[in-house]
Amino acid sequence: MRRSGIALAALLALATAEARAAWVQWMGPGATNNWYRLVHDTASDWFAAKAAAEAMGGHLATITSADEQTFIRTTFFAVGSGYGSYWIGATDRAGAAPGASEGTFSWVTGEPFGFAFWGGGQPDNNGAFPFGDGAEGEDFVQFVWRADGATPHQGRWNDARQAGYQGIVLGGVALPHLDLKGYLVERKTDPYAVPAPAGVAVIAVGLLGLAALRIGRRSGTRRWRGST
Repeated sequence: MRRSGIALAALLALATAEARAAWVQWMGPGATNNWYRLVHDTASDWFAAKAAAEAMGGHLATITSADEQTFIRTTFFAVGSGYGSYWIGATDRAGAAPGASEGTFSWVTGEPFGFAFWGGGQPDNNGAFPFGDGAEGEDFVQFVWRADGATPHQGRWNDARQAGYQGIVLGGVALPHLDLKGYLVERKTDPYAVPAPAGVAVIAVGLLGLAALRIGRRSGTRRWRGST
């Protein structure tokens, strides 16, 4: 195999590996057979995370059963793996999801909101500083993780303000499990059926580089022949 062919094969393998490392399919009895991904992002508010999830061909994860909750918890989190909160696809902000209204939470997909895994005292719609969005309170749901396994936030849910939280200290006590760390994505279709956008970019850059290298070699060969 020529060097260019070997290099192209390596690029394809790298792009595929990167894409496959991102998504996990839930299969088995009672499973959705959907694909899930944990995205690390400390900057995106709930609406930005929702848009990003949709751009990936899915939506913010809708956890509609205890089995799905367990799958996500055991797949993406482990005791000792850190602290943080991750957006999921539930809200009671009117207009943000089908059927949502203050006090009535809905999934972005319109699925029945029959299962919930709230932390103790949640949802509390706390609008007081440093929580909430003033009169709007807390309308967006997060999956909350604590590395030490403490309850009530071992994968429990919390309602939060639109932007999420960073560096919250309450009564002199830091609450790192409330720090926004990213969001959970779910999609029905196989993400490996077509190259992932990142993989396409890697392949394109690689092909351009190989083309330039081949052109340079041919050009150099012509100059050498012309000088004899």
